[in-house]
Amino acid sequence: MGTARYYSDAACTTTVTTTTIPAGLTDASFYLKPLTGGTTTQSAAAPFGSASRTLNIVGAVRRGSCGFNGPTTLSDGGTSEDNTASCSISPAHQNTGHTALFFQATTTSSSGGTAAVRCRLTAAGTVSCNRNDGNSSGTVHWQTVELPTALRVERVTGSCTGPAFTATLPAAVDPAKSFLLKSYQTSSGDIDDEDLIIAQLASPTLVALSLGGATVACSGGSFEVQAVELAGAAVSRGLEDAGIPIGATSASVSALSATSLNTALLSQHAVPNSNEPTCNVLVRSEMPTPSSISFSRGAGVDAGCVAQPIYRMAWERIDFGSRAAVQTRTVTLPVGTATAAVNISAVDPTRTVVFASSQAAAGQSCGETSYVGTGNSYLSEGNARFELSSPTNVNVIRQRSSGVAIFTFYVVELDP
Repeated sequence: MGTARYYSDAACTTTVTTTTIPAGLTDASFYLKPLTGGTTTQSAAAPFGSASRTLNIVGAVRRGSCGFNGPTTLSDGGTSEDNTASCSISPAHQNTGHTALFFQATTTSSSGGTAAVRCRLTAAGTVSCNRNDGNSSGTVHWQTVELPTALRVERVTGSCTGPAFTATLPAAVDPAKSFLLKSYQTSSGDIDDEDLIIAQLASPTLVALSLGGATVACSGGSFEVQAVELAGAAVSRGLEDAGIPIGATSASVSALSATSLNTALLSQHAVPNSNEPTCNVLVRSEMPTPSSISFSRGAGVDAGCVAQPIYRMAWERIDFGSRAAVQTRTVTLPVGTATAAVNISAVDPTRTVVFASSQAAAGQSCGETSYVGTGNSYLSEGNARFELSSPTNVNVIRQRSSGVAIFTFYVVELDP
């Protein structure tokens, strides 16, 4: 495909490989659409000589990692916690209104206040991440994608005000081609009803947010929601109120309208106030067929992993169509395995993002786990970072491995 595509028209509908200056004229116009980061060369030739120039193209996708330090002991015997991480983007983006942020955050802590991380794009060159507690160190892997004309992002951030509440976007988006990216921070000591919040696009300007139960407290929660509108995408969504009942490890949705193979899934869910094992509250989602969705928990373990229900499950299918090529991978990390290298078909890293199917907590990072550990909600048994280490490899990294973990993730190579 090359590093750039050339067109004869400003709308970029008719591709060309050469442009001729007619006799008697001094110039001719053509239009360039960058595709990949790097350089592209343009050459001109005439009977009296030739010339060329090289253009440096900044990729649509930037990526990097930053983190939180663990607590430190002060001279008076107290402790200092690091609850703010600032991640630098280089080169900086041109317009944050055309830039979407994907991220995954991991930690070894069992505290929801430490594991639940909220990240947002606060400046053209800065990703800011926050958590309410700093019981241990943590790592954030972020990816940003900027498309100057095809992509638009409306952001809303704020504090939780009740079990169910709404937030208004600055400007309307088209729900038919828009999806939500969500993150949430909380002060909870575990992972349950006040930590897993659902965000749904209720109208072109309204986001509906809800926690696990009718009487759940916000527990110092703060949210960040990005409504990402992408030209050429087709988004379908739903809410499964029945959830997953007590005693069950899975649920499914069928008879949906069929999507193309270039489709990714993002899900969220709500749980009761239970202080139950991690395997009980983390849900992995996937698309077994173009017209169905499945949800599962426990990673093959029933005992201790089905004692409480999953209240509700919200989902969005993002059919990128010709806008992107999507690869789907499902990987199982056995007990004792914290990192897996997953082979993929070659992609262009400068226009590729990678994310998990569940954005239950700490970004687009979650799957399911068999970890029981009653009384200890270790999110990182079932959440991970998905790092594109080469054009043909994704490293899946979690920070605890006492249980089995299963993740479904997507490798989305965009056509700018």
